[in-house]
Amino acid sequence: MNATNSKARSPVHVLLRYSDKYADINTVGAHNDVAEKHGSVWLGKIGRPISDRNMSVLSKQINEKKPTYLYLSKRLAPGEYECFKAPLLEIQFDEPDKKLVPSYYSEKNITWMVKFWMRTGCFKLVKKDEFEGLIVASTGKGALEGFPKSVISLFMVSRPDRV
Repeated sequence: MNATNSKARSPVHVLLRYSDKYADINTVGAHNDVAEKHGSVWLGKIGRPISDRNMSVLSKQINEKKPTYLYLSKRLAPGEYECFKAPLLEIQFDEPDKKLVPSYYSEKNITWMVKFWMRTGCFKLVKKDEFEGLIVASTGKGALEGFPKSVISLFMVSRPDRV
């Protein structure tokens, strides 16, 4: 998952697999509610954290005002996925301002499990061709090639056709 291995010099983005089953909530809806009210929202990644190197690459891109996105995808049925994206505005390991975090994090007592935080704008549904065009930075292969079989939930991806 090394973002610097991307063949093209296009920006890298985060692709995160998620499930609403764990907390029985509408993840995208809950985050968009906060983003619409306050202009942005923090999304916490539970489980394995992002590497310091990839954190640095993303932070640098964001600071240089390069369009950087967080893609959220969940499986709807075997071989069928739904994908959303939002502009990635900031990324950090420290717990952020609670007013920009959806209430379900504290209500479901999951804040302590978060390994890092990403501040985004509103999520919008991604067209199938854009999702299928994501390339995993570390392998150069399409994200959907290994996505269904992988136990990894976080991928650094690029869109070579969009520099």
